[in-house]
Amino acid sequence: MRYIFLGIFAISLLFCACRKENYNHSKEFAQANWLASDTLYFDYKAEKPTTLSTNIDIYYNDDYAFRNIYLKIFMRPLSVTWADTLVCDTLMDNLGTWRVERSGKGYKIPLKQTLKWYLPKAGKYHFKMIQYMRKDTLGGVTKVGVNFQ
Repeated sequence: MRYIFLGIFAISLLFCACRKENYNHSKEFAQANWLASDTLYFDYKAEKPTTLSTNIDIYYNDDYAFRNIYLKIFMRPLSVTWADTLVCDTLMDNLGTWRVERSGKGYKIPLKQTLKWYLPKAGKYHFKMIQYMRKDTLGGVTKVGVNFQ
């Protein structure tokens, strides 16, 4: 019986040592207004060359007036120029049906597109994200969250 417990303990230690750590970062917007000048900054430290999967969640309320969203994400390692990616996602279809069940005062929509970032060497990488809509103030967005895996 003692060996069974030792085996389970050893397997759980191995699992914990091999598990990838997630990195989460989010920003809330005052009065649910995402201004074009509100930039979401975050850093990621890579211990070795890796590929990151990035998921983005948009939190919004009933004041959101669009059926889609455009975001621009920039990535740069130290002392290298910025590389950018444009992300577009549809939050509701042409008939006005939202992709999520709307209940309560706020809603969360995970963007369908998972971004992949190749980090070629160990080191610190800088990221920034902006809303890239046609309006300077994007009303109805309460929060944006980013998750690296």
